[in-house]
Amino acid sequence: MSTGKQFFEIRSPRDMLNKAMREYARLQADRNTDNVFNFFVTATHITDYARDFGIPESEIPQGVDFQLCRDLCNMGKHLGDSKRKYRDNKFDIESVKLWDEGLWDEGLWDGKEPTFEFDSNRLDVLKLAEKIITAWDAVLTKHGQ
Repeated sequence: MSTGKQFFEIRSPRDMLNKAMREYARLQADRNTDNVFNFFVTATHITDYARDFGIPESEIPQGVDFQLCRDLCNMGKHLGDSKRKYRDNKFDIESVKLWDEGLWDEGLWDGKEPTFEFDSNRLDVLKLAEKIITAWDAVLTKHGQ
């Protein structure tokens, strides 16, 4: 039996932020396309829950980071931004050398780093995700969420 507006156990903007935080933990552990997609789709939709809970539009986080979050979400869901325009994007596994040969045991680290590009700009998806989480946490805390 339904107890109002909800999706399974997600009933509030804080529940949605907590889901984004779980997705962020997965992203930290493994920066792959699935985890990037899941984080940015979840984070973008916190806005819907916040509006349903009466958080004023003027207090919904805005700015470049949140536009990028929406664009990444829409590219994943619709293969285009809000104007249905395709945005060039790329995921790659890049070889990286951080220390001289023989300094660390072989197999300790594979020397590979995932990289993400969007509209020809390299993204640090972890930093972007952290900014999104931090901003939403402040807004929701202010509103008793």
